[in-house]
Amino acid sequence: QRLEAQVVELQRENKALVAESKGAKQALKDAEVDRVAAAQREAEAASMELQRLEAQVVELQRENKALVAESKGAKQALKDAEVDRVAAAQREAEAASMELQRLEAQV
Repeated sequence: QRLEAQVVELQRENKALVAESKGAKQALKDAEVDRVAAAQREAEAASMELQRLEAQVVELQRENKALVAESKGAKQALKDAEVDRVAAAQREAEAASMELQRLEAQV
């Protein structure tokens, strides 16, 4: 009878251990599911950040090209203005020279 009581007690302990083991396995499974979900969220966030940064790089490259073109245009406009200024000064000098020659001829 003592052995039967031990058998019953051991069977009860085994059932408790089986239940505990199942609970631990489920907890591990749940933790793994949570870890995978968190990793997926992190990967999605990183992917979105990468896309945002890539779009920003493209936009900055476009802006840089526009600024380079604008700068070249401004430099050309300055050169053109300088050429016009020099040409106007030459015309004024030629006109003054002709006026001086005319006045000298009258004297």
